[in-house]
Amino acid sequence: MTGFDVHFKEGKVVTWSPIMGESKKSVQPEGHQSSFGEQSFQVFLATGNLTNVAITVATEGSADASDFKAFPDMTFKAKVFAGNSGSERPGEQTVILVVSEQDASKLKNLSEDNFGKRLLFVCRNKVIAAPAISAPLASRQLMLTVKNASILDSLRSQ
Repeated sequence: MTGFDVHFKEGKVVTWSPIMGESKKSVQPEGHQSSFGEQSFQVFLATGNLTNVAITVATEGSADASDFKAFPDMTFKAKVFAGNSGSERPGEQTVILVVSEQDASKLKNLSEDNFGKRLLFVCRNKVIAAPAISAPLASRQLMLTVKNASILDSLRSQ
């Protein structure tokens, strides 16, 4: 999988399609979808002490990033949309980040150079997802599964 193709209508995600070489499968979001506007993100490679943070996110659904001593490997702003794809477990939600072309290029380079490692996606001092890099991130739309959907409430309050 190299990314996602996202289709919007009136500010809501209507469909998204994973980009997987020759085949594309469209997913129709189910239930409630929300736009969280534009948010600032930091991305950290989960190396050294940060590997424990990735484990915490996997088991507890989120982690506090306010005391990170490392500098982020990348910062960016993204339009954030959340909804249910129908494949989440209870308490999880699918989040789509729409980034600029420039940031998409930086994410692609970061992911190509760090295959197999985990990325920590941080927003408002909370690690919201820690996916493993299984392919280069080659799209402006990133789809993440947030294991603790209640963490998204902190994105609503500005």
